[in-house]
Amino acid sequence: MSFFFEKPRLPRGLTFAGGEATMAEIASAAVESQRYANSINSGEQALVEAYDRRIEAVRKATGVTLEHPERRADAEWKRLETERPVNALNFDPGQKTASDRRQAIFQRERNAFTRRLAELAQQYPAARDAIQPQTSIEADAASLAVEAERRSATLADSRDGLAKWSAVIAGAGAGSLYDPTFVPSMLLGGGAGAGRTVAARILSVATREALINGGVEAALQPAVQNWRGKIGLPSGFDEGARNVAMAAAVGGLLGGAIGGAGEAIGAIGRRGARPRDEMAAEIARAADPGTQLRSALAGDMAAQRQMLEPIREALPAEARGALDEVDRVQLVDAARPADMRADRHQAATVAAGRALDGDDPGLLTFPIDDDQVARIVDRLAPADSAAAAPTATRLSSFLMRAGGLKDETGDVASLAGGQVAERFTGRLIKDDGLALDRAREMAAEAGYLDRLYGSPEEAMARSTPRDLLDLLDEDLRGGEILPGLDAAARAPDIDAERGHLDGLAREVARYSGPGISDDLIVKAMRAVQDEGLHPADAVERMLTYEVAETAEDGTARVVVGDDGEPIPNLPGWSDEEIAAAMAPRGPEPRADGLDDPATTVDEDLIGDRDIAGLEDYPFIDDEGNVMLMRDWLTAIADDENAARVIEACRI
Repeated sequence: MSFFFEKPRLPRGLTFAGGEATMAEIASAAVESQRYANSINSGEQALVEAYDRRIEAVRKATGVTLEHPERRADAEWKRLETERPVNALNFDPGQKTASDRRQAIFQRERNAFTRRLAELAQQYPAARDAIQPQTSIEADAASLAVEAERRSATLADSRDGLAKWSAVIAGAGAGSLYDPTFVPSMLLGGGAGAGRTVAARILSVATREALINGGVEAALQPAVQNWRGKIGLPSGFDEGARNVAMAAAVGGLLGGAIGGAGEAIGAIGRRGARPRDEMAAEIARAADPGTQLRSALAGDMAAQRQMLEPIREALPAEARGALDEVDRVQLVDAARPADMRADRHQAATVAAGRALDGDDPGLLTFPIDDDQVARIVDRLAPADSAAAAPTATRLSSFLMRAGGLKDETGDVASLAGGQVAERFTGRLIKDDGLALDRAREMAAEAGYLDRLYGSPEEAMARSTPRDLLDLLDEDLRGGEILPGLDAAARAPDIDAERGHLDGLAREVARYSGPGISDDLIVKAMRAVQDEGLHPADAVERMLTYEVAETAEDGTARVVVGDDGEPIPNLPGWSDEEIAAAMAPRGPEPRADGLDDPATTVDEDLIGDRDIAGLEDYPFIDDEGNVMLMRDWLTAIADDENAARVIEACRI
C-alpha cells in the first residue's frame, strides 16, 4: 500500500537554479533555528551570539576588542562558587541564593559593556553606526532568533514533500546539543523542547498534505500511477484503488472534510499550482466546522495525531517518528500538575535530570514558578481582604507572629497556651521563642499594655512579665486584648502578610520538584511555620507520607466505617481495591512437587561476594554494547536513584 504526499512532477533540483534549497542549507538553518529559537536556553545562546557579532563589528570599525561580558561573568561566577559557595542548608529568607548571585554578576557585566559602548561611540564618532550604542544587545538577540526561525521556515518550504524533514531533524538534533535538556540520561529521555518543536513541524506538514491528498486523491490517481510507474514503484489500478480507499478512511475521520475537499477541487484546479497551506486552508473552509480538522490545521498536535494515526503505516518514516514523539510529549504533559505551566514543569524536570547526572546531587533546588507563588499567596491572603471590616491583631496572634514565647518556667503552658497555634504563623510556645521579658517589651511598645499604663512609653518603663501573662490569659479566654489604637488604624497589614507568605512560598518552591502542586506546597509551608522544619524536609515529608486532610476548623477529618469505628487515613489502595484488581486473575496454577516460583532461593542470589574482583570484567549488555561490570552496577544504582526521585516528584 502506498500514500503519495506530493503532486507528481520533475524535481526542480535537477534544473539549474531551480529555486530549491539544498539539504545542507536546510539542515544548517535548522541548527540555528533550534539553537536560537527553540531550545530551553535559546535566549542565552542568542545573547552570546549577539555579543559576539557586536564585538566583531566594533573591532572592525575601531580596532578595539571588547571583552565578552557573558563569558567574563560566567568565569567570575564559577570562581565565587568555588571560593565562597552559597550555603543552601542555611535557611535564611534574607540570604541570596546561588541563582540571585549569578544574575547579579551577569547584569553587572552587561551594564559595564553597555557603558563601554557609549564611551567608544564618543571616542570614535565615525564608527557610531557599527558601535550602535543606542541599540541594546537584547534587541539584537531577539532579531537574531526571529531571523533564524524565518530562514529555516523559508528554506524548508522551498522543497515539497516530507523528504526535507530528514535534514530538518538532523539540523535540529545538532542544534539540540547546545540545549542543556538534551542529555541521554535525562528523565524520560531527551529534551522535550526540541522533540516537541520538530514533531509539531513535521505533523503540521503531514496533516496539510494528507488533507490535500485525501480530498483530491481520486482526481490525481491517473497522474500518480503514471509517475509511480516511471520511477519503478508499484502502480496501476489496484494501487490507485488502495490510495483512494486510504483517502476514504481519512475522510471518515474528518467528517465532512472529504465532501468539502470535493467542492474545493474545481477552484484549486482552475487557479493552477497553489501553495500547500493555501490549498489546505481552502479545503478547511469548506469542511464541517465541528470536526477536528480546524484544530489539526491550527497546530494542535493531539488533533493531528488523531487524524494521522489510522494511516500511520502509509506515512513516511519522519512522520511516523513525529507521531511517536507526540506520544512522549503527551506523557510528559500528563505528568504535569494542572496548575503548573509547561515550561516551568520542563525546567524543573531538567533540574532533576541534571542532579541525577551528577556525582553528588546534594540538596536539590528547582526554578521557582512566579505564577504558582502568586496563586498561593492570593489563595491564602487575597489582595482585596484589606477592604474587610477594620480589625487589629490580638495579643496572642501578635506574640506568635513575633516568633512565639520560650516558656522556661511553665507559666505560659499553665494558661493553656501550649495548644495555641495559628496557620502560617506558628505556635505560641516554641523552644527558640522570645524570652518573656523581651516579649513584654515588644508588646508594650506595640500598645498592648496601654490599658494598664496609659501609653507605650509608660508601659515599657513600668510593666512586668506578670502583666503580660495576665493580659495573655485574658486574651486566650476570649477577652481579645488589642493594642491601644483607634479603629481606623486597626486595618490588618495585608501587604505585610502577603509579603511574608510570598517569601515562605518561594523558600518551599525552591525545593519542590516538577510534580509538586499548589496544595502540596501549602502543606509544606504549614510544616515549616508550625514545626520549624527546613523547607526541603517539609517537602520531603509531604511527598513521602500521606498527610491527613483537615477540616475547616483545623481539626483532623475523621472517616467513620459502617461499624461506627474511625478508619485510619493510610496511603495506598484499600483491601477492597486490591481484591477487585486481583479477582480476574483466578487461582495461581501450581505443579505438584515443584517449588513455588515466587519463592526466593538464597543460593540462586548473586551478592557482592560473588562479583568481588570482577569489576573489570567485560560483558555485552541487552543493546549489544560492551561494558565493564563496575559501569553496569553504577548504571543500576543510578536507575534506582532516578526511580526514587521520579516517584517522589510524582512525574
